[in-house]
Amino acid sequence: MANHNTYLVVLSYIVSVIGSFGALIAVREALKQSIGSRGELVFSASLCLGVIGIWSMHFIESQTSRSNSIFKRL
Repeated sequence: MANHNTYLVVLSYIVSVIGSFGALIAVREALKQSIGSRGELVFSASLCLGVIGIWSMHFIESQTSRSNSIFKRL
């Protein structure tokens, strides 16, 4: 059974919520623009969701099991 650091799991969740919220804001603003000028906002939405929301969440979560042994020593 894997032991995870609860604080890092919560941080991982918060980061994913922030990334998702940023993507929703960018998409909302893109819908207000004309079709030709939506590209940059759609690209930023994909970066928010992909990099901040998903990749960062998984990176932090993957550190939880490794850092758990570090926190046990403290």
